[in-house]
Amino acid sequence: MKHLILFLFLNAHLGVLDGISKKKRDRTAPIKDEKLCLGSKIFREERDQILSLHNKLRSELAAGKVSTGNGTMPQGSDIRELRWDCKLEKTAQWWADRCLWKHSDVSDRNYKGENLYKVQQTIPIDRSKRI
Repeated sequence: MKHLILFLFLNAHLGVLDGISKKKRDRTAPIKDEKLCLGSKIFREERDQILSLHNKLRSELAAGKVSTGNGTMPQGSDIRELRWDCKLEKTAQWWADRCLWKHSDVSDRNYKGENLYKVQQTIPIDRSKRI
């Protein structure tokens, strides 16, 4: 659950960065080529996989290759490749460690935020196959 919350927090921020003005983006821009996040609970390989998949999906959207039930989504524009931000990871991990299901205070966000999403599913149990 903690990894899911961390992923959702990072996903929300990574998607939001493109919509922030250049002036504001500079305040939260990640350090270029930062590969080692000291004290991280995420292995570098996991970080690379998350970022690679996210950028692959963004690239498909930019190229107009994302399918929906009614065809494909329109081609995206100004969809840039994302880079990892160790400071953001640290903030996201702080929230994930606490397992709080709430948004951070607006005054603490510094142009970052969370999108909370929860899905519950009931799975029928076949009781005829009891041991």
